[in-house]
Amino acid sequence: MKSFHFISILLVFLFSCGISNGQNYHPLLNDSTTWDAWSHDYTLPACSDYAGTRVFVNGDTVINSLTYSRISGFNATNITPMPCPVWAFDNTTTQDFAFLREDTSLQKVWAFNPNLGSEYLLFDFSLMPGDTHVTSFGQNPLFHDSLIVDSVGVIQLADGSFRKIIHMHLLAGVFIQEYMIEGIGGSAGMYLPPLNWGIGFGTLLGCVIYNNDQLYNPTSFSTYCPGIIGNTNIIRGKAFVDLNSNLIFDAGDSPLDYVRVNANGTGMFDFTDTSGNYQVYVTDTGNFNVTGAVLNNFISNPISHTAYFSAFSQTDSTNDFAYQPISIFDELQLILTPMHKFRAGYNATYKLWIRNRGTTNQTSVVVFYQDSALQYFTASLTPAVTSADSITWNLPNLAPFQQTSFTVTFNVNSGLPIGTPVNSFAQVLPALTDAFPLNNYDTSNAYIHGPYDPNDISVDRGTLFTNEMANPPFLNYLIRFQNVGNDTAFVVRIENGLYQTLDVSTLEFVSSSHPCQMNWNYLLNQVEFIFQGINLPDSTTDEIGSHGYVAYRIKPVSGLMAGQFISIKADIYFDFNLPISTNYALTHIEEPTALSEILHSDEGFQLFPNPVAETLNIAFKKADTGNCKIKIIDITGRIIQEQTIEGVENRVVVNLVNLADGIYFVKVSKGTTKGIKKIVKL
Repeated sequence: MKSFHFISILLVFLFSCGISNGQNYHPLLNDSTTWDAWSHDYTLPACSDYAGTRVFVNGDTVINSLTYSRISGFNATNITPMPCPVWAFDNTTTQDFAFLREDTSLQKVWAFNPNLGSEYLLFDFSLMPGDTHVTSFGQNPLFHDSLIVDSVGVIQLADGSFRKIIHMHLLAGVFIQEYMIEGIGGSAGMYLPPLNWGIGFGTLLGCVIYNNDQLYNPTSFSTYCPGIIGNTNIIRGKAFVDLNSNLIFDAGDSPLDYVRVNANGTGMFDFTDTSGNYQVYVTDTGNFNVTGAVLNNFISNPISHTAYFSAFSQTDSTNDFAYQPISIFDELQLILTPMHKFRAGYNATYKLWIRNRGTTNQTSVVVFYQDSALQYFTASLTPAVTSADSITWNLPNLAPFQQTSFTVTFNVNSGLPIGTPVNSFAQVLPALTDAFPLNNYDTSNAYIHGPYDPNDISVDRGTLFTNEMANPPFLNYLIRFQNVGNDTAFVVRIENGLYQTLDVSTLEFVSSSHPCQMNWNYLLNQVEFIFQGINLPDSTTDEIGSHGYVAYRIKPVSGLMAGQFISIKADIYFDFNLPISTNYALTHIEEPTALSEILHSDEGFQLFPNPVAETLNIAFKKADTGNCKIKIIDITGRIIQEQTIEGVENRVVVNLVNLADGIYFVKVSKGTTKGIKKIVKL
């Protein structure tokens, strides 16, 4: 009988080997590349491979006036006894294995069959679901089996690049699943048909090596890269909330996602995935110290790990970080994100994330205060109360480090001119007992746009001032995307280059519309977001569901001068299509003038409550006596209210009862304490 073999693909982030992944089609690799293929007997133990070849491109040859790549290589030699041998490749004898011809425009690869005296189709990367692929035995009357395409998807190789993968099955009495990968070949190897044919045995693709680094290796057969020493080692582990302080990830503990883990002194780092797992690559041997990011009111146990590597291609997987609470505390966080730009007469959707970052169970209430230009339409979570100016939801209980999210959609009033501000905000309650009440609310400051590209990047500060550059503030970036095609997008990938004007050590994940993996490619100096299995519907099928986003924040490097600017764009890949490039998000560095004179946060004072209804408290950290000058400024820069209070020590109360609802800036000057902070007036 024909046997079943399915090779799972492990998504691995390493670093780019210089192979372009911006092409629509990836040809088979040639220079500096080797492919391994192994014969495997399924009736014997799993490690009992009994033959293998390592092949490479060995120049060209002409046959019947056509030019073919000569595929040559070595046979594997068993240097230890069965059933689990150690293999080496005998490079004393080189032999030819195949002759291949590739047409990149047709996305097809042919092989020449010396026995038949003609060529046959080996790989066809233009196939779509439902198509039939005649195997390379198709011209041989003894073997006329064909493969039916089940699906076409995308996988990530070990260098971080993405390739098209075609899954197929053979239906000839027994269901056998196969695959083809652009640039790699088929499940049986580069020059063999994508068919594990035989009785009790089959030929399997082993290791693909490019420039002495692994590019692809079937992960269920980890021994298929014999003798290959990459120039990397891997530090792995898990970050989790250890509420019972037993240093074990067990029932009641929660994985920590998007926690940054650094290999100190190397510049290498990784972010944990949604399961709390991380892996940091290092490019040397010896001792390496790794630490996890600092979390408020938690301490990691241990503070650091030391991993030791005596050679390359080693992995140390015992580097878990158990984050234990310092005390019992309440902590809710709310994040508000507009999922697309606002157009008069069209619907606009926000997404709200509510996270319990404390150690206690929390039953909370979310209140959304919409701009007067917005009329409530629908929400993915049914509100408890709706009114002309606010919407309220009662949320279910959230255990420590649980989170929930929902969307709310409004209709934007028609007839609004382009440039009209649309300012909304939301808050999660209770806040009185919250350890960090400032993250209990979030605001969205937007403007009415005309026709727009739904794939864009934006930043919350278009201008920074030189007097902020000694200790720069965070810049908040938002990348939005929409599937405007005519079918579901299964994978969305975003490449976002970060340049020397930004401090990569401050990079932090904020939120995303769908679960994603955040990676750092240190060779390309870019952050990558991978939405694997997003299944994003097209806009004609589900307009609201066709949108997605990711948000992150990062600080500029200190010391930028007037006239410099920070410029960022993103490339968005939908499945295996060509990338869509966004606009540039620009932040200019300027000398301070007028309103911008002290447009930065000063931690020497705090404002509360915020949002505020009638009276605003200004509390100073230093209790020295002096005059306090206060200006209330609207979002256009106009001074709405101004006063001077004499003899202030540590607190001032400002009456805002006559102030119209909206977003304002409060500019405060008292001795050496100067700054401006944003408030929301209800």
